[in-house]
Amino acid sequence: MNTKIPFRYPLLFLLLLTSVGCTPSTPTDQVAATEKVLREVGIASRSVKPADSPTASTPSESMGASIVKQAVENQSKESNAAGIDSTRSEVRQRQKISTDDPSKKWTTADKLPRDLWEVQYLGNAPVGFSHKKTEVSETFGSNYFRHELDSRIRVSVRNMPQEQRIRIMTIERDNGELITIEGSLEIGQNKQTFRGKVNQEVLRLSGEENGNRFEIQLEWKKDYRGPFAVEQSILRKPMLPGDLRKLKYLDPLRRKLVDGELDAKAYIPTPTMLGDSPELLEVRSIGLSGEGGSKSLLWVDKKGEGQKSFVPENDILSFRSLPITGQLLESCADLRALPPVAILLRGDIEKIVGNDSELSSVIFRFRHKKEDVFFMFNDKIGQSVKAVDPRTADVTVYRNRIEPDPILASNSVATNPDYLANSDFVPKDMSWVQELGKGVIAMDKTLSNDSSNIDKAKACQREIQKRVKPKDYDVQICPVPFVAKSRKGNCVEHATMLAAVCRSVGIPTRIAIGVKMDDSKETPTMKFHTWVEIQEGPRWVAMDSSQESVPTSIDRVKFRDSDFNAENPYLEILEVYKVLPGMDIEVKPL
Repeated sequence: MNTKIPFRYPLLFLLLLTSVGCTPSTPTDQVAATEKVLREVGIASRSVKPADSPTASTPSESMGASIVKQAVENQSKESNAAGIDSTRSEVRQRQKISTDDPSKKWTTADKLPRDLWEVQYLGNAPVGFSHKKTEVSETFGSNYFRHELDSRIRVSVRNMPQEQRIRIMTIERDNGELITIEGSLEIGQNKQTFRGKVNQEVLRLSGEENGNRFEIQLEWKKDYRGPFAVEQSILRKPMLPGDLRKLKYLDPLRRKLVDGELDAKAYIPTPTMLGDSPELLEVRSIGLSGEGGSKSLLWVDKKGEGQKSFVPENDILSFRSLPITGQLLESCADLRALPPVAILLRGDIEKIVGNDSELSSVIFRFRHKKEDVFFMFNDKIGQSVKAVDPRTADVTVYRNRIEPDPILASNSVATNPDYLANSDFVPKDMSWVQELGKGVIAMDKTLSNDSSNIDKAKACQREIQKRVKPKDYDVQICPVPFVAKSRKGNCVEHATMLAAVCRSVGIPTRIAIGVKMDDSKETPTMKFHTWVEIQEGPRWVAMDSSQESVPTSIDRVKFRDSDFNAENPYLEILEVYKVLPGMDIEVKPL
């Protein structure tokens, strides 16, 4: 008979039990396989050529999703076995008790820091990440380690999407003996914080949960361990098939001691995020604490390094991943945590609405509640910035960015190679991107060999506008192949596609990040927006495939520009987006 264990924080055990091992050194073929997985589940990653066809398999049919799907099916078959049943005593009789001396070191200072990222999946979709870092404590010395865990995952609370964030920091001896602990749990408006210290065989915990203070004391013995006990035990002494191991550790969110049991089964081929299926040891983990507890499946290699886990309670798989994968998800989560921003636009706005405006320039006055706004804006091409006071600046925007770039005009080698480069988010070397660009240039009868970059870019823009409809901005940046297949793209996706096609035909291109006027409602606002700037001789000209205007009108202000070649362009978007909530914008009298 199976007994269902009540869970209060099932994800805590997922994150703690699987935060195992240091960042892997991956061969080239594993890196390429990983990047293909990420690309095909909708996360652009490092510099590897994407699949050539824009009509490649959908995420649900892709290699990456197949790995996730296969893993889900494998673990679903095993989920019942991860529970507690009446035959467990018989199993124990056939198994060997595996002893682990908790007084021994589980790692040494010379092997630190350890930096681990993991990605959590629900079905075929990534829903969160965890980042675990271990390093020598600067305060306590080389025999003491500082552990930090930060995990963020999207959960459903009463059918409403919420973000759950867990942060835990401990100071421990090199054998895992707990000295201090602090952390927090946040789900929507609900928040719990805690901190504690071990002294004279007593752990004293205090904190606050939704405004209610608590203080408790727990008996603490020398062989008790902190929330990372499972990780440390398996690394200290890797398990073998048939081993059964017991340990006692702290669940800080439930503020209770846990009786843990690790049951090592067998080595089985196990699909991972690295694109292969190595032989990994399946370990069934059970943790009991009063009437509550946890159950999960872990997969570890022969050194005890964790590669994957599964929590049947919520059907979430956790995969060990490359750092860039987790960092992309972290940046996306940071954006998702920020509120949608539509800044009320005040002042004399009638004359700048639409592309029919005859103005050659307009002045926007920006005020910020906290920040010095003068240094926020690009003051090179198409606009100039003047400080009014520490929190106010006037930005003059010129139509079509007509003045020459002094750097380009004075430079004998005018083209920066970064603006012609191939990258994950601007994949100019993809064969279908190149075919599209060359096809547009060849088929457009208005073009000739002597046509300007502006005319060629306009032709590319018109073709993209036929293929891809604009959609509202969201925090997920889909790779160019998926935008081409879905035929819908937000402003960032339109910009990256236009930049890729322009670069493929030799047009230097960069991406402008800023705000644009939205006059679709009765009350005009300024919203986050991106567009493209293409080089024409000594100047840059703005162009926007998500809009009809060619070149752009004076309805936008640039904060910064980027070649978008970095591994994580989310960070560049974040720098702009995070300052918008405190901004006030006014059009000065014309």
